[in-house]
Amino acid sequence: MAQDKKRDRAAKAKVGAVSDSVLIKRILARMTAAELKVDLEIADSTIRNYQKNKKAAAKSQRSSEVRLQLEAVDHTFSKAESHGIKASVEVLRSLRFRNKRLVDVIKEHAKSNSGLVVQVIDEVIEKEAIKKPLDLFREKYQFLNDETIKKANIENPELLVQLIEDRSLLPTTRADILEALAVGAREEYFVFIKNKLNDESPHIRAATVYALLEYYSKNSAKYSDLLVTLKEKKSDEHAVGVIATYEDFFNQVVGL
Repeated sequence: MAQDKKRDRAAKAKVGAVSDSVLIKRILARMTAAELKVDLEIADSTIRNYQKNKKAAAKSQRSSEVRLQLEAVDHTFSKAESHGIKASVEVLRSLRFRNKRLVDVIKEHAKSNSGLVVQVIDEVIEKEAIKKPLDLFREKYQFLNDETIKKANIENPELLVQLIEDRSLLPTTRADILEALAVGAREEYFVFIKNKLNDESPHIRAATVYALLEYYSKNSAKYSDLLVTLKEKKSDEHAVGVIATYEDFFNQVVGL
């Protein structure tokens, strides 16, 4: 806890030391100027002036209302990332403090009490970070079903990864989500999916075999090593249902 506070103080000091252009660049990497204008009511001309000012921030600049608002937004993004939360305008807009949008708290109070605003940001982010993946999924999609899983696979596949890793969910549910994640055979999730061949649940192992068929079907040359891996895994498998899944995999491969 003490180390976290120390890192936060160091981060805040670093923000105050950077130029306006560096600060605005960091923020615009996560949200557009148009979004910044809507959420904080910062004029286009002000944003352009910040982009041009490459000098280290002076004390007077740090105490201006716009500067403090931008520092608070930057701190929100940095704090979110440090807790494994994607830093984006969607996240900024979704965060709440006592039924009020966090971005509105920043807009209204960054000038009058910047220290308190930072404390509020930290509290909100820390609460958000301990939410279960299923809670986050339901907040965005309301229900967990084939349709919403398919939608999340396009919009937020990382949330599906979290659900697959959530052992409070039924293995059959996690297995369905795993197969959904494999749709499209995205390279960035191949290793994650392949490693599920070693999962303790036979439901997950069976789903993994079908998920890997998605990859092999899309590019058999690229994923040719899967044939050797799956033959070895099949020889070690003890669950009858999973063995049948392996056999189905190889039967389908013959027809490709």
